[in-house]
Amino acid sequence: MGISWKNEADLQAYIGRSVRNGIIRLANGFYESKLVKAGNLRLAAVEEGQWLSLGSASGKEIRGTSRAIGAFNRGARERGLYYKMSDEGRGRKPCDFFWFNRTGAFIIVGFNKGGHLVSIDVKTLLAATGGLGTISYERLSELGTELRGLSLS
Repeated sequence: MGISWKNEADLQAYIGRSVRNGIIRLANGFYESKLVKAGNLRLAAVEEGQWLSLGSASGKEIRGTSRAIGAFNRGARERGLYYKMSDEGRGRKPCDFFWFNRTGAFIIVGFNKGGHLVSIDVKTLLAATGGLGTISYERLSELGTELRGLSLS
């Protein structure tokens, strides 16, 4: 692909442009993005509050005892994720709030080495890793979907 990103904000801007321009089509859902500059995705890079929010959006618990799975399951028991859009700030506000419940929860991982972009369902990721350690691009691409203008819907 020949793409690399300076930071997560750069990766998120790339994903946003690609979705808006029809290069990447994503399933409806709740997404977290992570940038891997070298090596493997460290699951510890996903913060506890992010696991909690992913679980809240998913609304479905999974088996396991790791800190990541515990946070995901606490979120799942909340029966949904409510997010109020700020009335302050500039620009157009798309709506007052978002509500996610029993929707897809995904992590999109950008790997600077090779410019790879992979989307994976969070439940699949946690089941494969137990919420611990690291996971390689090769393993993620086996479990998830490489995003190269593919439709995930």
